Amino acid sequence: MEKTRRKLKSYFIPVLLALFLYSCKGTEEKKVASTAPPALEELNKVIEKNPRDAMAWYNRANYYFKKKDVGHAGEDMIKVLELDTNTYEFFLLAADIHLSTNQSGKCKAALDRCLAIDPKGLEALIKMAELYLYVKQNALSNDYVNRALDIDKDNTRALFILGINQKESGDTAKAIYAFQRILDLKPDEYDALMQVGMLYAARNNILCMEYLKKAAILRPSSHEPYFNSALYHQKNGNIAAAVRDYRAALKCKPESAITWFNFGILHSKHTLDYDQAVACFTKAITYDPTFEEAYFMRGRVYEKKGNTNMARQDYTEALHINPEYEKAFDGMKRLDK
Repeated sequence: MEKTRRKLKSYFIPVLLALFLYSCKGTEEKKVASTAPPALEELNKVIEKNPRDAMAWYNRANYYFKKKDVGHAGEDMIKVLELDTNTYEFFLLAADIHLSTNQSGKCKAALDRCLAIDPKGLEALIKMAELYLYVKQNALSNDYVNRALDIDKDNTRALFILGINQKESGDTAKAIYAFQRILDLKPDEYDALMQVGMLYAARNNILCMEYLKKAAILRPSSHEPYFNSALYHQKNGNIAAAVRDYRAALKCKPESAITWFNFGILHSKHTLDYDQAVACFTKAITYDPTFEEAYFMRGRVYEKKGNTNMARQDYTEALHINPEYEKAFDGMKRLDK
């Protein structure tokens, strides 16, 4: 075992130090201003007094990271890993720093080192599961989730990752079970409520409303519960409820292009209020000028209204955005007849 640890150390440490040095290359030497916040000033004093104390450098790196100053945090972590290469928490912070800058390979190397130091390190196992979820490797993510749940079967973070993995793998029954386990432990867990609500809505199951309503009560200014509720009502022909919920969603997030688009679909296909439909599609385009479906649908409504010039303009714009957009091409052919 000791031989294996020495082998792991000889592999990981040079690699991780090189990764940090590369990441921070070109960063100017830190200058401690006399106007530093009191908390930072205290950390600076500890380092000045004990420059060989890895924990002192780690504490300042952690301070910088929490302040979203990733550059300075990375610089301090170089010093930390020069002084100490056997502390689990140090490599855990290194992983967080790398992941915050979308450097998944470097993050994995740091987490591998964490698990070499402590194979049952719960936080490292969960972060590794999150990392593999982030890069869409659900099977590998589940391997680490299951290891985490073997240690703590009621860990809600691990259960949430498990649920997302199951959802992305197409096993919605197991996904619902995982999210429901979270709600059994924490009934007011907003994200789990939303996931169960959306999964039931995708199954066209009225149970979705129980979860979406509770999520809306927990976060009344959140766009998501109202948007998903509106989709469910629209799909099931409850147009008055859909209109109500789309309006509530847009009150929370008026810049949501997809909400304006779906509201436009509702007016163009259900209320047949074409003027409102055009207004909604125009809003969607305002907030997302590359939304080719919104251009197409606005063009379709103009076509129904007999305004062929405006319809042609919108079909043309949709094709500029996506030259292979068949519906817009078919629209142009109809206008040319």
